[in-house]
Amino acid sequence: MIKSILSSIVVFLWLSILNTATVMADTSSSYKIGYFEHGPHPNYEGIFKAFQQALSNKGWDDLFEFPADAHISAGTKDEPILKAKAQQLLDRKDLAAIIVMGSSATRAIYNLPNPQQIPIFADAVSDAYEFIANDRDSKQDYFTVRVIPEYYKRMFGIFYSEVLFKKLGLMYNDLSRRNDSTGLDDAATIAEKKGFAIVSFSLKDHGLKDDIDGCLNGLRGLVAQGIDAFFIPALDCFDWKKSRVESLIKFLNDKKIRTFSKLGTKDVSAGAMMGYSSTDFPSTGSLLADKLRSVLVNHEKPRALPMIDDSPPRLILNLFVAREIGYQFSFDILGASDVVYETITLPEDRLK
Repeated sequence: MIKSILSSIVVFLWLSILNTATVMADTSSSYKIGYFEHGPHPNYEGIFKAFQQALSNKGWDDLFEFPADAHISAGTKDEPILKAKAQQLLDRKDLAAIIVMGSSATRAIYNLPNPQQIPIFADAVSDAYEFIANDRDSKQDYFTVRVIPEYYKRMFGIFYSEVLFKKLGLMYNDLSRRNDSTGLDDAATIAEKKGFAIVSFSLKDHGLKDDIDGCLNGLRGLVAQGIDAFFIPALDCFDWKKSRVESLIKFLNDKKIRTFSKLGTKDVSAGAMMGYSSTDFPSTGSLLADKLRSVLVNHEKPRALPMIDDSPPRLILNLFVAREIGYQFSFDILGASDVVYETITLPEDRLK
């Protein structure tokens, strides 16, 4: 009897040691994380830096490592090239997860063979509903994405409610990517409800490139068609690190065109009239860190994770620009704003 009891105690202690070792392994192992984007973008950079800061703040630095050869910035939106580079990551056997930034990169990797079932965490996606079944189902066990409900619709609604423009100018590279850069379909929905017209301009259809000269010609074409407002798109020509964006914004301001930027702070401080930022980098980075740990340490499926980010947007105004173009903000929008600039300050990291 005593021998039996002693044997049970030994077995119990042994199982306890094994369980403790397993828990320790789960919380102390270093997981290799891949990263994939079509190219540099302020939002991608902001989210990823905030994510790494969140890991440090939470004391999880040692849990994850980011191999340099698994950090891919493709330098193009060309789909075949993006897919080839994405497949390189998916075929690796040493990656515990892949962080994907942006619509183009997410679209490229989404339906590719994933032999290791590597968890994919997508972020900074303009229209997440392109990839998921609904707010609660990402359709694939290994996939999750941060979803901002009514992303473009809210922006167009706020812009119109304040400015009451008659013709909104929208610019995109080609029709197939219209929703990535300008949210054209959502703009059309709001236009139908509110009664304003949309004047769209495809660079590709006019034989123009997504560069400073191409976009300036595009803006001239939109102004010639009588636009009184313009939504600053996510194009390379409006990327401060790739283009002299100040010349495009100056052109619009000289023509007294009301402008709205989806990038918010950087563009509005540099000369756009107003903008909207749906990305609170610290909270977004923290959310991504929590999701990664939930999947890799707590063994939850990416598909089971909440996707909705209902953080309130930040509204940003530039009073100096408004005065220069002859516009006066309403008391309502001033009261609702989160940041108000009274000067124009160009970004330090801009192309010079």
